[in-house]
Amino acid sequence: MLNRRERVGSGRLTGLTAAHVQVRRLTREQALAEIARVLAEFPTARGAEILADAAAAHVDGDRHQDAAATELLAAAGADLEQARRIRAERTSHPNPLATIVDQANRSPRGPHAQ
Repeated sequence: MLNRRERVGSGRLTGLTAAHVQVRRLTREQALAEIARVLAEFPTARGAEILADAAAAHVDGDRHQDAAATELLAAAGADLEQARRIRAERTSHPNPLATIVDQANRSPRGPHAQ
């Protein structure tokens, strides 16, 4: 289980992944370098878990960006099997608020539909 600082680190990795995959603000090389900088702030074993946690948001996902995000995080060293286990654990005990937000974001009318 990640502590608060590690969850922030995972969130930073997710943001860097989006900066490359969704908005193309970073090249692949820049994104990988930034990911390495974030991971350098943590002990190696914890960094691996943080990377897998970030990958869990995308591994086996059905959005078109998920495959590219998974590939980028795998290139950075993410353990995709561990990411799948994390994702399975999250979906077996979903956070009710996260479920509502996820459903709204996947709505064809968008997250702000009434």
